[in-house]
Amino acid sequence: MKYVYRIHRWTSLICALLFLLLCLTGLPLLFKEEINEWNQLRPPENPQPLSYATLWQGLEQGIQTIQADYPQKTIKTISAKADKGDLIFRLQDLEDKKHPSAANTAKEVQLAYHVQTQTFTDQSTLSLKYPALQDCLQLLSSLHVRLGLGREGMLFLGFFCLLSCLSLLSGCWLYAPPLRKLAAGMLRNHSRRIFWSDWHKLTGLAAGMWALVLCLSGVMIVLFSLGYSSYLTAARSEAAQQLPAYSQNQVTVPPWTALQTASQALDNEAVIFLKMPEPKSNLYTLYIKPLAAGPDDFMGQPLFVAASAGEKSGPASCFRKPLPWYLPVTAVFVNLHTHNHALLATKIIWSVYSLITMAMIISGICVWLTRWNNTVYRQAPPLTVPVMVKSGWAILSIFGLLPLGGLAVSLYGGYFELAGALALFLPLLLFAMMWYKNKITS
Repeated sequence: MKYVYRIHRWTSLICALLFLLLCLTGLPLLFKEEINEWNQLRPPENPQPLSYATLWQGLEQGIQTIQADYPQKTIKTISAKADKGDLIFRLQDLEDKKHPSAANTAKEVQLAYHVQTQTFTDQSTLSLKYPALQDCLQLLSSLHVRLGLGREGMLFLGFFCLLSCLSLLSGCWLYAPPLRKLAAGMLRNHSRRIFWSDWHKLTGLAAGMWALVLCLSGVMIVLFSLGYSSYLTAARSEAAQQLPAYSQNQVTVPPWTALQTASQALDNEAVIFLKMPEPKSNLYTLYIKPLAAGPDDFMGQPLFVAASAGEKSGPASCFRKPLPWYLPVTAVFVNLHTHNHALLATKIIWSVYSLITMAMIISGICVWLTRWNNTVYRQAPPLTVPVMVKSGWAILSIFGLLPLGGLAVSLYGGYFELAGALALFLPLLLFAMMWYKNKITS
């Protein structure tokens, strides 16, 4: 136990402030969508969901309208938002396409094409109540994902998430045996060190598993990002070799034709994103995902379609590189972290867990500080172990398996997320009841 205690103490001290920063930045980001909608002067209309097939049927009309209304711009990417019934077009200046090194993202325009009404909304010029609020959310997102330091910041965070996992696991091993002697939720106040130590055990019992899953998923997000980037590079290189090469005299295939060609190669899948060919490139890049939602869904597998058939017109060809085994595995953890709390009730429950995790971190720091400043208020009273508490590991199992199950079940959405929210809420309710029953105030 001596070595476990040292591991827990030093890994916790190293990670404490950064872990606290992640909790503080992640808490408002839980409600980013609600905050953005509230911050708009003209609230968005109620979305009308459409299938991906119906959305892409409006592609040709949308492109023709953009070419007529924005002759000095060219389309960069198109994404399908089935839940809102929109195609999102990102436009850039024609000069930026000819000279990509001089491209300025500030000049980009983002248009939402409402397929049913065949109308556009310029999302890049939305009027906001408080523009600084949007800037603040972007800053929080950058700090939460990369510490505002780009790729190096992401790798740094991944390492600290790994240390945080070690801290939480060692704490679980360290504090499980004392739970056999103390009632779960007991807060003794006969000394400053014991008081903060009980608070640390209490908050760790309530939010430890939730925090462990998020730290582990943080590590997996970094591995996923590195693996996915490497996979995209290899897939694009192979596609360039397999498909017709770029030619200045090429007959360009329009995007809707490329989409039809890609659709013939799909099996219960849908296109969610389309990237136009870059300068001196002959490749459309389409990202696809299964129609049935699953826990291993992620940003999409690339499918490359030739933008021309050499110097002759005709049907385009396409190429898809099989996914390596590790991408779907790590994608499950990505979704555990980011895509299993769409319901407002689930977000509120997550925010409670985040607050409890912050209390766990702060109480742990206070325990460490009492090594130099501990005050004993009175003699410790004799302890009696309640009959209901027989094993510390049994308590940890109750407070660990329910949140873990809730996080996993929520990945499937719909009624499964309701069940997941209930599984996440029950430990909090049980935790509050046990604390109220067993607390010591005298």
